[in-house]
Amino acid sequence: MMNSHFGLMIRGGDPMALLHKKASEIPADAVRLSEEEAINYFQRLVRGWEHKGEVWPLLYTPGILGASTVATGFYLNNHFRTALRLGSYGRLSSYLPAVALPAIMASLFHGLFVQPDVILRRNACPVCLQTRAAAVQAGFSIAYPLLLVPLSSFMFATRHFTYRLPSVTEQPKAVLQVLRKIMGPITLPMTLLFSFNVALSIFLTGKEFQTVHLVNMRLLEIERHLESEGILSAPNANQSIEMVPNPKERKQNLPGSTEGSDPEVSQPTADQTEENNLSGDEEEIDPDDAEFHSINNCLDALSSALDNIEQKNDSLHEQLLLLLESQRESLKALKEENSRKAAQQGEPSEDGNDSNQPEPPVQPMEQC
Repeated sequence: MMNSHFGLMIRGGDPMALLHKKASEIPADAVRLSEEEAINYFQRLVRGWEHKGEVWPLLYTPGILGASTVATGFYLNNHFRTALRLGSYGRLSSYLPAVALPAIMASLFHGLFVQPDVILRRNACPVCLQTRAAAVQAGFSIAYPLLLVPLSSFMFATRHFTYRLPSVTEQPKAVLQVLRKIMGPITLPMTLLFSFNVALSIFLTGKEFQTVHLVNMRLLEIERHLESEGILSAPNANQSIEMVPNPKERKQNLPGSTEGSDPEVSQPTADQTEENNLSGDEEEIDPDDAEFHSINNCLDALSSALDNIEQKNDSLHEQLLLLLESQRESLKALKEENSRKAAQQGEPSEDGNDSNQPEPPVQPMEQC
């Protein structure tokens, strides 16, 4: 069985599209990844995507399927508890395994057995993968609760004597009749819930396929756009980086290498590669190039803008100093005026004290 190879395009230090090709068809300037590394890379890329609305199927499909499983298990468990008049007996013990556990398992199994195949495109048949997703969802949302809910409900009803149930060992047919009687009213709702869960898993898996294709196409468009503008150079053998699952495969993929040869001797070192790239960049610079002139004009405009900002800053600083000085003078004048008013109020008070002294009594005139 041949190992799968995944190429991660590296141009100018920026990762591009994830390619799934044969080892001989992967470009030289690509990073070779194992399946686990390719899945982790793509998931990190999706989590960091700018517009979450474009990649929502890959982000929220497991959670949506888990929520649908919770709704189905809750409806079935609540119906059995009502029919058997359990009330509050064993509520947590019945809801936890019949509602929470299937939802967790449905989300986990979809993320482990469906999404990796969608991302890596292992299977060329999308319908087959959608069928697998539907089977997983139907098993955890319908089959598992239908098996667990009646058993747990009958056990609690027998323990707490809330419903008269026949013995399973002595009257198994009577127990089946009771089960058929309880399941009769919800046969149609359970059929609709089964159809809804299957259709939802098929639809979301198809949207996941579309999202993976959209992300890869968007990355390829960005790469071609950057190459057309000259921002990214053409692929160079010196820029290739390889990551393979094991060292033996790396040794086999090296061109012109033998079993006893050292790959470090046949390949240039990183310092030599960087020096070659720098020398090549210096030789390619043309002072008469239009792009060079446009960059020079942009730098001049940026310099003039910075000068204007500095002048405005100096002017603002001077205005703040003048304002501070005027405030100091106003405060000083206010203090002088307050002291002058206080002095004026003190003088009349002394005069008032003299005027308030009692006048001497008038002496009566003597009669002649």
